[in-house]
Amino acid sequence: RGPIAPISKFVLTLLTWTHQYVSNYGVVIILFSCIMKAIYFPLTHRGMRQMKEMQEKQALLQPKLNELKQRYKNNPQKLNQETMRIYREHGVSPVGSLKGCLPMLLQLPIFWALFTVLRNTIELRRAPFILWIRDLSEPDRLHLPFLSDFPFLPDGAIPVLPLIMGAVMLLQQRFTAKGGDPRTKMMGYMMPIIFTFLFIRFPAGLVLYWLVNSVLSLGEQYLMHVQSEGAGRQTDRP
Repeated sequence: RGPIAPISKFVLTLLTWTHQYVSNYGVVIILFSCIMKAIYFPLTHRGMRQMKEMQEKQALLQPKLNELKQRYKNNPQKLNQETMRIYREHGVSPVGSLKGCLPMLLQLPIFWALFTVLRNTIELRRAPFILWIRDLSEPDRLHLPFLSDFPFLPDGAIPVLPLIMGAVMLLQQRFTAKGGDPRTKMMGYMMPIIFTFLFIRFPAGLVLYWLVNSVLSLGEQYLMHVQSEGAGRQTDRP
């Protein structure tokens, strides 16, 4: 029911069809994540390039902005006016680096549809993946009894997939948070932490989907970083 119902039906149909050829639903979700990444690739790649270009411009302007902060430290209104003037002159949007978030927002309908499928579909209940992950419709927990003595782990359970996902998202910031506005950088580093705590209670299959998506995005960002570094070295040659 609701506007997400047709998307949920599409997701369920695709998962069950793939399951006819792949017996493990965890592998099915990995393949599904790869397919969605390929579909969204033109949007995500363009968003990443725009975000990187905007951050590079902001990094070049940072010395001028720091000078303005010193000059107008007692006049916030004038500081804001001069800052916006410099942004306009150099074609920089203060929120331009956030354009890279748009592709992620566009994926939310698929994300929510998969969440609905995992919570409500009988076929996916108690569907195992590998090792300790024996139910993709339930939150991921690796139970280690010797950890039960820690006050923050009363049952000795570790959310392994959310922690790995958070680590991958932090690695992504290595390629996206260089230069630019310090507040934007700080927000970028806070997002993986927030996501990790949010995903702890989500079904393991949903975390697996987002983890695969994050790994693919990390690879894409790394290739863009290598290309950018190579282009920079060629430009610096006499």
